[in-house]
Amino acid sequence: MQQAGDWLVLDARTSAEFNVSCLPGAVLIGDGEEIPHPDPLGNASRERPILVCCAVGVRSAAVVKRLRERGFRKAVNLEGGLFEWVNQGHQLVHEGLPTTLVHPFNRCWGLLLKPQR
Repeated sequence: MQQAGDWLVLDARTSAEFNVSCLPGAVLIGDGEEIPHPDPLGNASRERPILVCCAVGVRSAAVVKRLRERGFRKAVNLEGGLFEWVNQGHQLVHEGLPTTLVHPFNRCWGLLLKPQR
């Protein structure tokens, strides 16, 4: 059984989005077309589970596709992205503290977030 600490969590959003909130332990890789250098994968085993996230799951899905092409067959996308994560009642972190704030990317995308109570 895999534990949360076994997962490498990659965030495929912009630094502005990441600075608002992220999944605990997430590594910002940015929303560019290539995995940046230094490579956050380092010497990661091709068998290590990798979770890739972004706001709604589109950018992270593209990263997962590239990772799988590189042989990381356990790379998965956070379906629905961080918006859905928060909408399902899960928390993110900001500066180590729990939060439900998510950078909306733009005004239209922000409408996908349910109002928090």
